[in-house]
This record gives sequence, structure tokens and C-alpha cells, in this order.
Amino acid sequence: LSKPKDDSRKDVIAGIFMSAIHLIHTSSRRSRYRYVDSAKEYISVHYSDGSLSLNEVSEAVGISAPYLSGIFSEAEQMGFSAYLNNYRVEQAKQFLQQTTTNMTDVGYKCGFNSAQSFNRVFKKITGFTPGQYREHMKNIQTMKEGEQI
Repeated sequence: LSKPKDDSRKDVIAGIFMSAIHLIHTSSRRSRYRYVDSAKEYISVHYSDGSLSLNEVSEAVGISAPYLSGIFSEAEQMGFSAYLNNYRVEQAKQFLQQTTTNMTDVGYKCGFNSAQSFNRVFKKITGFTPGQYREHMKNIQTMKEGEQI
């Protein structure tokens, strides 16, 4: 008769341990992701610096570059460089839609070190060259304006 009591106690203890492990893991993930949030904030301010690097961001955040790289990949489902390039392209898209700044200058303003790298990365991410994207967005805007008349 005492065996069922022992089994139920074991189940309760096992349940408590599993809950504790889950709580520690969740808390640890939140703590790690705070570093990622800080890194993303730093990127949002410094993305236009063509020499921005994982080392610089990790130093600003206060952790090692390999650790930031690992948690960044875990949190964002992409590596640091891919995130930085995507962020820069998103900023470039805004410039291309809202200004008449030439393509090369847009690339430099967004942290790309050459027109070639800007064009290559932009096309890889969007499927358009910067010029094609600007033209495409102009056509969409013209169509919207035509519908409103």
C-alpha cells in the first residue's frame, strides 16, 4: 500500500523539478535576449557606419562577440551580418521611396562601403536593384494616385 504513495511523491517531485528547469531556462532566455535587444538598438543608431562590426556591437553591449553571435542567431533566426544587411536594406528602401538621392549615396548613407556591395545585397534581399525598386515603388504610387481620382 505504501508503494502508490511513493510513486505519487516521486511524480510531484519530478513535476516540481521540471517546472524549475523550465523557469530557469525561460528566465535565462529573457536575460540573453536583452543583449540582443541592446544590440539591435545599437545597430539602429549606428547602421550607417560602414565599419560597424560584431566586435564593436558586442563591446557596446558588454558581452563577447562569439556569445552575441550565438544568441543573436538563436533570437533572430539569422546571423548578425544578415540582420545588419537586412536592417540597412530596410533603411535604404525608405530613402529610395522618400528622396531623390542617387543610388550610390543611399548605399553609403546606409552603411554600405561600395555601390557594388549595396546593389548586390539589396538585390539579394529584395529581388530588385535599388534603381528597379525605386521605379517599382513610383509605379505603385502612381497607380494608387490614379485610383483615387
